Amino acid sequence: MTHRPVVLLCVVSLCTLLLMMAWLSHQDRLPVGITWIRSPSLPVGLYWHTPITLSPSRGDLVCFRYRAPEWALERHYLPETSLLCKRVLGLPGDRLVRTNDSLTVCHLAACEDAGRIVSFDSRGRPVTPAILPEKIPEGSLYLGVPECPRSFDSRYLGLVRTAQLLRTIHPMWVWTQEEKRPKRSHGHAPAADGDV
Repeated sequence: MTHRPVVLLCVVSLCTLLLMMAWLSHQDRLPVGITWIRSPSLPVGLYWHTPITLSPSRGDLVCFRYRAPEWALERHYLPETSLLCKRVLGLPGDRLVRTNDSLTVCHLAACEDAGRIVSFDSRGRPVTPAILPEKIPEGSLYLGVPECPRSFDSRYLGLVRTAQLLRTIHPMWVWTQEEKRPKRSHGHAPAADGDV
């Protein structure tokens, strides 16, 4: 007696269910789900996503819809309304300090690197950094990936309103270019999607 057809049916059904869940969660039709991130500024891999909390914390990985700044409209860096995921680096009340081509976020505990600002994109075209206030106002966040100078984040897009945030992501199984195979992650990984 063979169980091959039953096992095959179960495997196909499970794969179909997982693909449907991934598609529905990616379309924001499910409150939780799994997202595949392949951005150069985020470790590639699987991330669990959940609805956004009312007050994100420093270090959280959060996602919002991309809106091209005026100078980038005709360059089509990303499709309009793409989902971008970044790390929360600055909270309301934090100070933003720009020194030449570097940006720092200062809060009560310390000042932390918020990234280098590049003058040209990867094709040599000039980019325009966002005009940022000295102090982050209530209801806004500085989102970024300081490790990746070309990450399309608050350096170029400006502050992001907390009302624009859609989800929080948590690394599940990610790896970097140098690694040959995925690793499980239990902490926060560098964030971002979309690069200048």
